[in-house]
Amino acid sequence: MALTEKIASRFVWALELLDIQPDDRILEIGCGHGVAVSVIGDMLDQGRVTAIDRSYDMVELARQKNQGHLKSGKAVIQPVSLDRADFGDERFDRIFAINVSLFEQQADRGLDIIKATLVPAGRLYVIFQPPNSSKTRELADRTIRNLEANGFAIERVSFKDLDPATATCIEATVA
Repeated sequence: MALTEKIASRFVWALELLDIQPDDRILEIGCGHGVAVSVIGDMLDQGRVTAIDRSYDMVELARQKNQGHLKSGKAVIQPVSLDRADFGDERFDRIFAINVSLFEQQADRGLDIIKATLVPAGRLYVIFQPPNSSKTRELADRTIRNLEANGFAIERVSFKDLDPATATCIEATVA
């Protein structure tokens, strides 16, 4: 699937910002029905995408959509919330979430898991596209405060006018 075909503009923009390399190890939090997993799996050579979602129904849809990537070992899709996830010794170059409210709230356990599973110099990308552009800045500011309060350094904050509303991407590293 080409990056610009049949996927929402926020996914296209987010995946461009992630700048995925063929050997990256990536974690997607809240994978939904697996749209990003499909595109990322096509970009990987020796890398792997691990996708989690707390909805069993969404995980089942994601697994059906990504059977080839699952069989090749390029993808792992698990029905689990971040605060209950156990990645063992696995470490990630990039961790991202699109429209996951976890990051604007107190999420100490989840953020501790992210800090523990990012490789040195690894990146966290938090992408939001609220239904109304008037909420974008407020969500970004709240998320930035929460990330900084939990040991992250903000590397870049990007905004993009997309349909139907402005989206933001907050890129962070472990401080």
